[in-house]
Amino acid sequence: MIILEDEQEKIIDFITDSIETFKIQKGKFNSIGIYCCPWAGWISTSFNIVKSIPDTSYNCPDFEIVEFKLLELEKWSEEYEKETPTYIFEGKTTVFNFDLGDEAINEVFFKFLSSTILNLKKDIKVNVLLQMLDSKFLKVF
Repeated sequence: MIILEDEQEKIIDFITDSIETFKIQKGKFNSIGIYCCPWAGWISTSFNIVKSIPDTSYNCPDFEIVEFKLLELEKWSEEYEKETPTYIFEGKTTVFNFDLGDEAINEVFFKFLSSTILNLKKDIKVNVLLQMLDSKFLKVF
């Protein structure tokens, strides 16, 4: 069982560190892409310096600097490999049903990451694209 809120601080630290490291290494940027595959257990950050998010067709792999940093979350992929992967977010338990496909798990993680980005947004002054791998779930903050 994965309680998503238990991972929030680690993810905030990862995004914050990515931004600070990017500023030191490359300078200014105008947008950030947060790309996630919950069943494989990773989150990456991508950055645009000149391109806008619409210029990328709202697709993190089309950012100028792709996968600048990668956070591997082994517990996520290990949970997905179990017979009945179970996720808790905001007190709601979701038991993943493989027959329904990955969109069910993408939705839970998308809601979790959306709330995480909203918590960070006061400190991030540029647009942020959140996108789930191979999913309909994406949003600009």
